[in-house]
Amino acid sequence: MNLKAKFTTPLFLAMTFLIQKNALSQSSAQHSWDSVKNATMPEVMPKFKSLYSTPYRQPLADYGWEDGLQISLDGLSLYCQYFPGDLLSYDYFFVDSFSYYNGLSEPCKVLGNMSYKRSYAKTYGMNLKDYLFGCDSFANINILYAHRASLADTFKTWQLSGLAAPDTIEGGSDPLFSTTNSALVDIFLFTRNNDIWMRKNTGANPDSIEKATRLPTPINPVSNEFNADNPISIRLNNSDTLVLVYEKYTNAADRTFMYCFSYDNAVTFTSPVAMTTIAYSAGHFVTQPQLYLGAGNQWYLYYNLNNYFICRSKQGITGNWDSWMASDTILSAGNAISIAEPSLTTTGDISFSVAYKDSLNPHDVYDLDPWYLPHTSITTIVPVNKNAETEMTIYPNPVKDILYVSIRSSTEYHVKIFDLVGQIVFDSYKTTNQFSIDVSGLLSSSLYFIQISAENFRTTKKFTKL
Repeated sequence: MNLKAKFTTPLFLAMTFLIQKNALSQSSAQHSWDSVKNATMPEVMPKFKSLYSTPYRQPLADYGWEDGLQISLDGLSLYCQYFPGDLLSYDYFFVDSFSYYNGLSEPCKVLGNMSYKRSYAKTYGMNLKDYLFGCDSFANINILYAHRASLADTFKTWQLSGLAAPDTIEGGSDPLFSTTNSALVDIFLFTRNNDIWMRKNTGANPDSIEKATRLPTPINPVSNEFNADNPISIRLNNSDTLVLVYEKYTNAADRTFMYCFSYDNAVTFTSPVAMTTIAYSAGHFVTQPQLYLGAGNQWYLYYNLNNYFICRSKQGITGNWDSWMASDTILSAGNAISIAEPSLTTTGDISFSVAYKDSLNPHDVYDLDPWYLPHTSITTIVPVNKNAETEMTIYPNPVKDILYVSIRSSTEYHVKIFDLVGQIVFDSYKTTNQFSIDVSGLLSSSLYFIQISAENFRTTKKFTKL
C-alpha cells in the first residue's frame, strides 16, 4: 500500500482532527483549572492568624474529585474518597439519590452518567468497567491513600486503597492507630454504600474488604438506606473505651451529629444519642464532625458549617459529649465556593478540602482538592515564593557541635528547631544572613528540623545531630 495515500485518506484525517481536538480540549481544561486553583485562597480568621500559617493546596491534588478527606493523628497518612471527574455537577446527586436509597427510584436513572468523567484525571488503577448497581452510566468511587515519612515532607501522590471494591461506594475513612505499634491500625472505620463499616487489625492502607464488617443496629439501620456517614472514633485514656461520633441523615438537608460508646474495643456499642448543642437548624448546616484533644486535656469538636466555614466548639462540661460551647470560626472559604472535611493531627494541623467552580465545560464545572493549614507550632514546608527552599543552606549535616546557617538575603529571621514529635527545642530571632548554632549541649542524637521564617518565605530543612 502507498503509505502517503494511507495517511491522507479522509477517514484518517478526520480521526487525527478528533484526536487533536480532544487533546486541545483536555489541555485547555487543565489550564483553566490551574488558573482557577492558583487564584483561590481560603482565609484564616483574624483571631487565629497567630496560631496558623498560610493554607496551601497539597502537592498530590489531582483533577479528580477528592472528597471525604481524613488525616491520621500522627499526620503521616491521608485518605480521600475519589472519583476521576466532576461529582458536584450531578444536580441530583445530593438530592435525588436520597429517593433511591429510600426505595423510590431506580439507581441507573438517578446516579449520573459517564460524561462527567474526566479523561485527563488519574484513575490510580480503579475499576471503571464494572459500573455501580449494574448501571452502564456510573463508575466507581473508591478510597485513596497517601503517606509521607515525616511532618516536614509533603504528601506527593495517591494510591488505591486495598478496600476498593468494584460494586460499592467506599469513603469516610477513619483510622484508629495502635497505641503500641504505630504501623498498625486497631480499628479502621469507613462508609460503604452509606453505612458505617469496620476493618480491624490492619495496616495504614487497610486490605481485604471481605474481612470488614458492617456496624450493627442501631448505628446502621436494618435496611440498607442512606443513613450514616463520616465516622470518627477516639480512644479514651488508651483503654478499650471508645467514643464514636458520626452523621445521621434523615433527609438531604438534615444531618445530626450522633455519639455513642464502646467499652469493649468496638465489639458492641451503646445506643447513639444526638448532639443537641451542635445541631442542624434553619440556615445552620453542620457536617463532618471531628474530635480533638488540645492543650490542657481540653476536648474540642471541629466541624464544617454551611459548607463555607470550619469551626470548633470547646467541651463545656468535661466528659459530657453533648456539652459544646459557642463556636469559633477558624477558617472561611475566602474566594473558594466551599470548604469542608476538617481533620486534625495531634500537633494541630488541619487537613481540609476546597471546592472550585469553572464554567468552561457543562460537564466539568466543579473540582475538589485537598488543602492543608499548618499550625505554627509544627514544622511543615510552606514556601510562599518559588525560591523559598533554596534561600537557606545548612552545614555540616550530620552535625556534631556547630550548625552553620546561611541565608541568601538580609532581613530579620525567626529560627526554630523541632524534634521528631514537633516540640520546639530552639527558638530565636536573627538579624544577619549567616550565623551558627551550638547544638552540642542543646540536642541529643536524633533527626531534627530547622525552620526559617521571614516576611516573604518560610522553609524547613532536616538535619541529623550525631
